[in-house]
Amino acid sequence: MTECNKLYATDVIGEDYKKWYREIILLGFGTGRGKTTFSLNTYCHYLISQGKTILYLCNRSKLKEQIEEKVNNSDLKGNVEILTYQKLQELLKSGDTIPTFDVYICDEAHFFLADSEFNLYTDVSYEYLISQSDSVVIFMTATYQNIFPRIKKDLCDLCKKTENEYIEPKEYILPTLYDYVEKICWFKKPSEIYGIIDTILRTTEDEKILYFCNSISMMTKFYNHYSPYKGGTNSEEKEEYLQKSNLRYMDFYCSEYSSNKFAKEHSNNDAIIQGEDNGYTFQNKVLISTKCIDNGIDFKDQKIKHIICDIFDLESAIQCLGRKRILNENDTCIFYIRDWQYWSVRAFLTNIKKEIEPADLYVSDYEKFIEKYGSDRNFKNNVMYFHYDKDKKGIVDVYINYMKYDKLKQDIQLVQEILNQEITYRDLILKFLGESAFYISEDVENTIQDKTKDAIEIFLEIHQGQRLDKNQQNELVDICNIKDNWGRKLTSYNSLNTYFDAFNYPYIIESKRLRENGTRQYFWFIHNIKSLSQKTQKLIDTGIAENGTPDKQHNPRPPT
Repeated sequence: MTECNKLYATDVIGEDYKKWYREIILLGFGTGRGKTTFSLNTYCHYLISQGKTILYLCNRSKLKEQIEEKVNNSDLKGNVEILTYQKLQELLKSGDTIPTFDVYICDEAHFFLADSEFNLYTDVSYEYLISQSDSVVIFMTATYQNIFPRIKKDLCDLCKKTENEYIEPKEYILPTLYDYVEKICWFKKPSEIYGIIDTILRTTEDEKILYFCNSISMMTKFYNHYSPYKGGTNSEEKEEYLQKSNLRYMDFYCSEYSSNKFAKEHSNNDAIIQGEDNGYTFQNKVLISTKCIDNGIDFKDQKIKHIICDIFDLESAIQCLGRKRILNENDTCIFYIRDWQYWSVRAFLTNIKKEIEPADLYVSDYEKFIEKYGSDRNFKNNVMYFHYDKDKKGIVDVYINYMKYDKLKQDIQLVQEILNQEITYRDLILKFLGESAFYISEDVENTIQDKTKDAIEIFLEIHQGQRLDKNQQNELVDICNIKDNWGRKLTSYNSLNTYFDAFNYPYIIESKRLRENGTRQYFWFIHNIKSLSQKTQKLIDTGIAENGTPDKQHNPRPPT
């Protein structure tokens, strides 16, 4: 293994590439270390001069587009075949004839493990590539810690099976440098992200925020937090809500293939635009994305100063943090990373064990597996896939995606270590980021002090001084969603006032009985406490005591 602190891939590899022949090469190069430049500008040019054929494989369509653009704008055009792993899988599954190549360049090779979480066939392309014994196969990635040991093990097993001589893969390591990161702020709860973003928006003018979100479910909560409008036909009122909310600064970006309702309605596929130096940026001040852009999109924009990540998967988190590419020595940023606590990861363990249990049974006792699942036509499992007999009376052949199986095993071990307090999630991330990251880390509460301006405060601000009818009262109750210790929703204005006081909302509700349409009705009036005189405050307090009918249950819970 070659390991050094030189800056770029070409410095580490030197002239070695001219000697590579019928072997596997492992390039563990961090983001910004020039692995693509080496692959295309140096290695592919050399291969073409030698009359060699090349297949370049990508894990994302955006990355494929980037590589195609670089190839088509150079004399490599027409000499390098470019495919996604997903397309290769389709060709292999369909039994199509695939030409062999002298050299396979496998970019973002962590794909085989990382994407096995949702792609059942990552093992198909992996097994095909690792068995190309007459070719040079290059696996390169910035997050090599898990996939490289797996490749070495599988290559050794394959050589034993085929009785071929085992040749240790040549390995070149050049970790990512994070010297452009000013500091790393750790937060423990997803709710703290609201305060982080609100504070940045309030205290900066043109700095941008890139937030990698763990799930579309979290995206939905984030959207709802800033969007108190609950319906109705008053478009002007809705627009006023949005203009008061920080939602106006935000774009959401999800995979174009997502079937999720929120993704279909709110994902802005035009949010990402061309930036500087053949990179990308985004138009609005905040881009909230799933890990669908964990690689394949390199952001080059000095205004992107804040990167937030609450993604649990280690490799995906590191890939997300590496999306910003610096343009000069003044181009810096701050990382905000979720330090997942044991109470948050406990739920993962149950779900992982449930998913892997059938595969474990298959590995340990095939007969018991067939007895339990063999005749169950509704049985489905994301670790395994099956061939049934022609009449679909039962399972004939069972296949395990061992990439997914091993990934789940790794996840179980990781979660158990955190639950047993053998290691923290923060320590695991810092191992990936390197020793220098330890010295720039701090807890987010030391940086972010401000309470987020949420949907409740937006509603109160818009309606201060106004009279609320019954429908508006119900809307406020729904937004606050306060519950007692038995889970029952509290609906009286007294309960709301108690909650406002407990959580430092500077507003109070006054209840008045007024005559309207020949009947006397109770209406609510919202007042900003800071603008009230002592006399008015006393009258409101007296009115509450006389007219109010507070709920009997106390200790309201905060909104869910």
